[in-house]
Amino acid sequence: GMLSSGLSIMMLLSLARFFSHSAFLFDVQLYLGLFIFCGYVIYDTQVILEGAERGEKDFVWDAVQLFIDFVAILVRIIIILLKNANKKKEEEERRRRSRR
Repeated sequence: GMLSSGLSIMMLLSLARFFSHSAFLFDVQLYLGLFIFCGYVIYDTQVILEGAERGEKDFVWDAVQLFIDFVAILVRIIIILLKNANKKKEEEERRRRSRR
């Protein structure tokens, strides 16, 4: 569906970024990945609920799927926070230099 198409687009962006070293493509890939994996959390939760209604009890696999989704989200959030912290640090250094 749409989520797997989004992952395919992310793969193509990775390939394009490999050759161009574009910061913009990195940001697009970062935020698109965050959005896609939030979608996967919703999708996997729905699949788990439907399976539970049918009586399927594969707790371990369900937990692994959600864990993978949450780790992917966490990694992207950490990268975003680090980028913002570095941006603030660079702005503070520029302000200090301009005051001198």
